[in-house]
Amino acid sequence: MINKILLSLLLFTSFVYASSGGCILTQDKNIKVKYTTYNKISKVKIFEDFTNIKYAAKLIEGKNFKELFVGSKLSIDTTSSKLSIPNIEATITNIKANKRIKGKPRTGTIQLLVTLNNKELNIPMRYNYDNGYFEATGDINLKDFNLAINTFNKITIKLSTNIKALLCNVKTGK
Repeated sequence: MINKILLSLLLFTSFVYASSGGCILTQDKNIKVKYTTYNKISKVKIFEDFTNIKYAAKLIEGKNFKELFVGSKLSIDTTSSKLSIPNIEATITNIKANKRIKGKPRTGTIQLLVTLNNKELNIPMRYNYDNGYFEATGDINLKDFNLAINTFNKITIKLSTNIKALLCNVKTGK
């Protein structure tokens, strides 16, 4: 009996939310972080996943990307990577969508406040969302963080996660 009441409340809430034009986005609790760099000495491109990441999502569920991501924090342990740099701390401080083009992936920009080598800088990232997959890419210039590394100067960071979108295409007959 209680299960039927709870299910009825959930369905009613979902319908009210959908009829108000809402969308429910749910992100994975995990985020993947990859990097790419170019070794100037060996002239080899390096691709690697960071394996020790702590991700504290602001929200797991929300109406839009801003609700989900702004305020979320990342802590990246770089010791398991081929990079010889200090650990990276980052906070998503802003997200802005580009104009929506029907039938195309959603795109926009993210501002990532990166702390590296005791220095904080905003790093712009481009994002792409398509078929439940969210990916953001941006460049970190290590010289900007007072890191002099002979083998490489820039790393490209790629963040990715899965996001389920519910009730986004519900028509209410208005």
